[in-house]
Amino acid sequence: MVSSSSSNRNSTGVQFSNGGANFVCYCGDRMNVRTSWTKANPGRRFLSCPNYGSSKKCNMFQFVDDELPNQYYKELVYQLHLQASRFGNENQFQDHEDTQNELLKIMEDLSITKSKIKVYDRLLMCLVIVVMCLVVAIAAIVV
Repeated sequence: MVSSSSSNRNSTGVQFSNGGANFVCYCGDRMNVRTSWTKANPGRRFLSCPNYGSSKKCNMFQFVDDELPNQYYKELVYQLHLQASRFGNENQFQDHEDTQNELLKIMEDLSITKSKIKVYDRLLMCLVIVVMCLVVAIAAIVV
């Protein structure tokens, strides 16, 4: 697990720190930052009630990381996690932590790239609309 205590903010605006979040569940308990290692959401952090999945049946959780953009990246992160989790002795713990840090960096980079793609997509759509308007205007002038 990452040992830094820096704060992060994702695209949904949820602020959390690696030491824990200051959100309270409907149960009244402080929610924890956890990491999903399922194949569907590998490496994706989320806030959850400490009673999530327990006998109290609280199902309160909220993802704080954006979803990876496609199945290729999900599989890559999942496989890296499986390899990292196979480390067995104390001497390899630092390698495991470095791999976790690398995964988090990759996920942050992917989130930034995804945001840039959204901006470029909007710009392209505006350009298409402008070109269509020009074509219609030219057609109206010619006719």
